[in-house]
Amino acid sequence: MNTDYKVGIYGPRLVCTEVSNAKLSVSSFVADMSSGYSCNIGQKMPSNWCYDQYCEISNFNNDFDIDKVTYNGKIEAADHIREESSNIEKLYNQMKNLYDLTDEYSEKNNKGWNIIEKNKNIMDYLRNVPSYVGSFWDWVAGDVDQDYIAFLDSRLTDGMRREDIKVPSEYGEMEITHLAASISSLLYRFIVFDQELNDLTGWAGDLLQLGGKIEKIKRKHLCSDIDVYRLIGCTEDDFAQSLWFKDAEDTGFGWVDLEQDIDAVNIAGLIMGELEIYKIFAAYYGGQIYNNYRISSFIKGIGVDTIVENKIKEKAQEYTDLNKATVLAFCAVFGTFSKEDFSEKLSSQFAKKIMNMYEKENR
Repeated sequence: MNTDYKVGIYGPRLVCTEVSNAKLSVSSFVADMSSGYSCNIGQKMPSNWCYDQYCEISNFNNDFDIDKVTYNGKIEAADHIREESSNIEKLYNQMKNLYDLTDEYSEKNNKGWNIIEKNKNIMDYLRNVPSYVGSFWDWVAGDVDQDYIAFLDSRLTDGMRREDIKVPSEYGEMEITHLAASISSLLYRFIVFDQELNDLTGWAGDLLQLGGKIEKIKRKHLCSDIDVYRLIGCTEDDFAQSLWFKDAEDTGFGWVDLEQDIDAVNIAGLIMGELEIYKIFAAYYGGQIYNNYRISSFIKGIGVDTIVENKIKEKAQEYTDLNKATVLAFCAVFGTFSKEDFSEKLSSQFAKKIMNMYEKENR
């Protein structure tokens, strides 16, 4: 919840007083005209009262009943509603616009795309930057329809293009391209589910990429467990630069990557049904999973049934041990690392990072 908002209470005098004394509310709206409440009879006004509802006017303007309320002025009252849309509404409108144009393109060009195919092409448009096209991404997510991209580029207006679309982040907002690439790969293989490739286009791939980048830095043998922990989901440019990275995002597993890897896994549970992508994004970012169960849903989504650190480590080590053919193919593109030096560090510190995020979510 936005910390600009505090808890207040509406109720009879004694209820407001008791809740206030327990430090559970900062302000009381007292239902004082209801003399039948035993909690009003003979009770003092709560010390933090702000509104005192004391009299009803019936049939006001021959239309409806209203209540008279005394206001003590301690807390400033709202006198208008801000009309600007929320970030979730803005994201919904942007994605809805993309979906409508995609529907139009499919119809005009006799593509016959179903909902999942429309969702997939929208994700392809959003990932269509140099980092998320090319041989590896063609393999895991398929080719991008460049005629479709050209159509969108010709029709999208200011505020609706790829670079304008942001998704929520713990630190505000972030670009959507990494998330779109992961979702595109999930949609590409939705008929034949492949857990390994799903992981490699998200969290596991980023963890391996971090290992490959650590292998290349000049101070790799001085990279301790705590250093690896800080590099996973890194937000500290100065720290990253002290280890010869350009900045936090140059690690290959910066904060944007980590957040969007988590969200991609969670959204995966919604994308396989016949539901338009703009509805999926609004339901996820505006709903309970993102706001209350984001990390626990991620842990379960990667196949860890018991939320304990060692189980998450075992899952990560399936990839950092470099034993899978798909992992070796991935590392051939994005760089590899010494299993003896970094398999344990990468898997254990990833598990520690995720568990710390889980514990923070559940405080």
